[in-house]
Amino acid sequence: MSDAAAEPTADRRADRRAARTADPSAHPSADGAPADAHRAAAFFDLDKTIIATSSATAFSRPFLAGGLLTRRAMLRAAYAQFLYQVGGADEVQTERMRAQLSRMVTGWDVDQVSAIVERTLHESIDPAVYAEAVVLIDEHHRAGRDVIVVSASGRELVEPIARLLGADGVIATHMRVADGRYTGLIDFYAYGSAKAEAMANLAHRRGYDLQASYAYS
Repeated sequence: MSDAAAEPTADRRADRRAARTADPSAHPSADGAPADAHRAAAFFDLDKTIIATSSATAFSRPFLAGGLLTRRAMLRAAYAQFLYQVGGADEVQTERMRAQLSRMVTGWDVDQVSAIVERTLHESIDPAVYAEAVVLIDEHHRAGRDVIVVSASGRELVEPIARLLGADGVIATHMRVADGRYTGLIDFYAYGSAKAEAMANLAHRRGYDLQASYAYS
């Protein structure tokens, strides 16, 4: 699986280097047959790869206006994101980001979140999308590859953005819901080794040949 990063400059050529992957026969399709060597995918990280910010940050102002976020919570989230970017993706920083996400969304009404995202999708996301990422997505589709959007943000944020981009699937964080509200528990956090495992599982189900696939982060 190739690995590259999308940049905002239109003339940049993505660096596509081979990643260490198992033989494609080790990634069977959903029915147990070896993966189709002609079926591949392009996995795109959403935050800082397709868009120039995090998806959670992109919607912070609408969430604030909707009464979901306070200014103090926005500052805490921004500080946690800063520490993460400075400190890197080690276990401590990953858990810190996970805990911050859990605290921030506890008690939020899921329908309200979805309504705000849908209503403000274009104004929140369109200005942040890298033009080169859109071109790459189109190139992969024309080459017959599925495009998968990957993000540690919640799927209620990620899925509408993926639809906007014409993506074929998402890997995103799943937050537990009870009585229509987030409980603060996270059933699946799409980051680090869990993200890599989810990508492999999706390839297994859909029969992607990972050696013929691409990853952008």
